[in-house]
Amino acid sequence: MTGPIGILGGSFDPVHFGHLRLAMECIEAAGLEKVLFVPLNIPAHREPLIATAEQRKEMLSLAVKNNHQFEISDIELKRKEVSYTIDTLQVLREAYPNDSLCLIMGMDAFAHFDGWIQWQHIPELANMIITNRPNSSHNVSNEKLNDLLRSRLTDDNTELANTPAGKIRTIDIPMLDISSTRIRQRIVQGKSIDYLLPDSVINYITIHKIYGQDK
Repeated sequence: MTGPIGILGGSFDPVHFGHLRLAMECIEAAGLEKVLFVPLNIPAHREPLIATAEQRKEMLSLAVKNNHQFEISDIELKRKEVSYTIDTLQVLREAYPNDSLCLIMGMDAFAHFDGWIQWQHIPELANMIITNRPNSSHNVSNEKLNDLLRSRLTDDNTELANTPAGKIRTIDIPMLDISSTRIRQRIVQGKSIDYLLPDSVINYITIHKIYGQDK
């Protein structure tokens, strides 16, 4: 039996150690076989991205190249329209018809999950792994989402691996306080971004001057 496949979406503008550590924590805690990093193309509810799709894919490739449990899926980058999770999961479900797929998100994102496009159908396509800081509440103010959480909750990794979709696994993870926004701000300010992201990614950013100026 192979383990579940994690799905971690995001802009990755740029990818950093917070993303990479989150993926590894999910692999270890939930028994995932691997994590697919899925960079989006056109964001639905935020400002346009700075790095191009090609640049963000290349930075991800540099960041994950030494970990056989990390892979990149460019299905959203190939899409020439706004990226919605429901569309991505439908494509991945066709590619992995019998596997356990696990959509990874933070508790802060889950708190607004009912605002996602066709959110009711997402549990039909994948399991969900919801990450939270240790000793933080697993409850959200939205009772509808609390009901969803309670009705689908599991802490059994074997059950998660044997169930293609529909389960929710919560994992407490010490989050690294790193953000892509902060990294971009530090670059513009001429401050060091060492130890926030892999050296190979830093070198790529510096050579291509993606965020306005050298590190």
